[in-house]
Amino acid sequence: MVKNDPGIKFSHKFHAEDVGAECEDCHAASESESPADNMIPDHDNCYTCHDEDETACGYCHTNEDDPGGTTHITTYIAKFSHAQHSGDHFECATCHAGIENSESVAAQHLPSMQSCQTCHDDIERDGYCLDCHNTGEKLAPLDHQ
Repeated sequence: MVKNDPGIKFSHKFHAEDVGAECEDCHAASESESPADNMIPDHDNCYTCHDEDETACGYCHTNEDDPGGTTHITTYIAKFSHAQHSGDHFECATCHAGIENSESVAAQHLPSMQSCQTCHDDIERDGYCLDCHNTGEKLAPLDHQ
């Protein structure tokens, strides 16, 4: 594999535009209560549309001999519920900007703190940071050292 090759060939753009797939067709965000939840689709999820017996490993994996797959990120902030932020409240692209045009799973479209502050903007309120962060986390940005 080349550097930064996630091992998976996947285009969010193709699946959204050409296939008409919705984010929830592959990702169970509306059920996720914790940032530790792994919402990366597995084979069974892909096989709801792709034929298991007819689809060669190389169709999705860059290395058929050692297919592997994308890794689940475990370094998210301590508190977050997709279930509270999904459904009728927001489109996924509100927080995951640009994902609908992504041609590779190597590009991570994770929301920035500034993105969250678009809605959660009461930064002067006592305990504001602890809405998302646990005590003991290093919260000051690098330019505040």
